[in-house]
Amino acid sequence: MEIKERKKQIFVFLDTNLLWNETFDFNIFATTFLNQIITLRGFFKKEIKNTQIKIIFPQTVVRERYKQKFDVVSRDIEHTLRTLEILKKNKKFNNEKTIEILKDIKNNLHDTIESDGKKFLLKHDIIITPECPQEYFEKIIEKAYNKETPFKNKKSDGFKDAILWYSIIDYIKNENLGNEDSIFFFTQNKFDFDSESNLKEFKNLTKKDLRIIDFKLKPMQIFESENREFLKYTLKEAQTVKITDIEIKYSEFEDNLIIEKILANPFPSNLVSLISRSNIERQTCKKIVKERIIQLLKNFNFNIDSEKIRLNFVQLPFIENVVVCLTYHTSAQYYDIDHIEIEFENGDECEVEPKNENTMIWSESITYYDDEDFTIFQIDPKIHEGVINIINKLIDRELAPDNVRYTILD
Repeated sequence: MEIKERKKQIFVFLDTNLLWNETFDFNIFATTFLNQIITLRGFFKKEIKNTQIKIIFPQTVVRERYKQKFDVVSRDIEHTLRTLEILKKNKKFNNEKTIEILKDIKNNLHDTIESDGKKFLLKHDIIITPECPQEYFEKIIEKAYNKETPFKNKKSDGFKDAILWYSIIDYIKNENLGNEDSIFFFTQNKFDFDSESNLKEFKNLTKKDLRIIDFKLKPMQIFESENREFLKYTLKEAQTVKITDIEIKYSEFEDNLIIEKILANPFPSNLVSLISRSNIERQTCKKIVKERIIQLLKNFNFNIDSEKIRLNFVQLPFIENVVVCLTYHTSAQYYDIDHIEIEFENGDECEVEPKNENTMIWSESITYYDDEDFTIFQIDPKIHEGVINIINKLIDRELAPDNVRYTILD
């Protein structure tokens, strides 16, 4: 009888802030970050037979995400209802059935969001921890009383973070872990959890170490934050994979060469943050970058035949300016993105349209005032971040937020 070899496990826990989006749709969980982790897990399932990645959401994260999405969509429906009531009062709108339908949608909104969320979790095989057991509440109260992390600095959401923390501990305690198994927790608020006492407590209760990863969703830093530690760890696990192609995507600006992506096929992640990009000149770029990539992969013990690897350089024109052109809808008092104009350093221009994206922006999210020469628009930072993410997806590039400005079409 053949004995099935036990797979090494990589546990990946996610905080709510890595699942947050403010789009007016029913995409409850899918963010760029989560999609990258799901893709990486699929790669391991196909290529790395002795290691598997498990993606786990603490129960409190799921609840908070449902509440966040409910608040966003409910607010927008309420805004539309108020607008229709005003139009009705002024005899500009007389379709009572539409108002009743919207009210019915609002009344059933939470169930709809939860139903869509459960379908996503089931489809993508994402694990949910059980509720945090009551046995940990005495520890939570003690932390709150002593103002220990996550209650440090009188955090209003310390209780939620404490429940999240002990949910992870309880889940790991009840798993049959091997010595080689690893546990990662991704968050945008590392220091809400990362303290010497917390990590010591985790080790005492689970007999395992926890690595807390600080992931910042800033457009030009997404691959830096992806992050080096986790990227290096997963590369070490992928040593048996034969690298056949290396693709380098770069742009030139003045005397600088900006390397944006380094993809080593079939490893599904950008390696650019692991490569030194200093002292790269146009004349010797291909030779130096290839040498550095080969050396990096050799450092991770990949079996590299540098003569047989295909090296593909793809020049991307430097993005000099981006203008988001908005259309204002007077009847419902909101903006949406008509199209996006992109200007490149070489003089080329292009337009893209977010046809499959919901780009509704309520009027209160935008303020503007007239300067001597032109009108200046200011947009809510969270909305701006969402717009940047939409553009990044459309053009498969990473934009600097300061290069994007807005205009309103007549």
